[in-house]
Amino acid sequence: MNIQGRTIQKHFQKFDKESHLLILHDEIELTLGKFQFRKPGSSSRGHNGLKSIDGVYKNKFSKLGIGVGKPNGNNIVRHVLGKFSEEELQILDYEVLPKVVEKLEDTIATTLSTLSSKATTLSSKAR
Repeated sequence: MNIQGRTIQKHFQKFDKESHLLILHDEIELTLGKFQFRKPGSSSRGHNGLKSIDGVYKNKFSKLGIGVGKPNGNNIVRHVLGKFSEEELQILDYEVLPKVVEKLEDTIATTLSTLSSKATTLSSKAR
């Protein structure tokens, strides 16, 4: 059983209440090499770890699914807990993760810009 909710809550509660939680997870619905950002409120798609976190955070967190592809056969657990081949690691390390980091940096920059604009607007109105 994948029970991540309490562990994440224990560590995340140390941050400001306005902080936003983003969970990175394996995603069998995406092929290896693909990734997808999903907004709060989106489905856990049967992912036990996400279901556990939903139990604590009531699906008020963003998700970043990194594709691991569907297994050959029905053994999903063995597939997602198994080791990546050397070729798969190369794809993840040199293709996927740099794109994920770039997307996260863009998202953070956009969010900070939006917050800065709102703060400037509020400051102007207060005068």
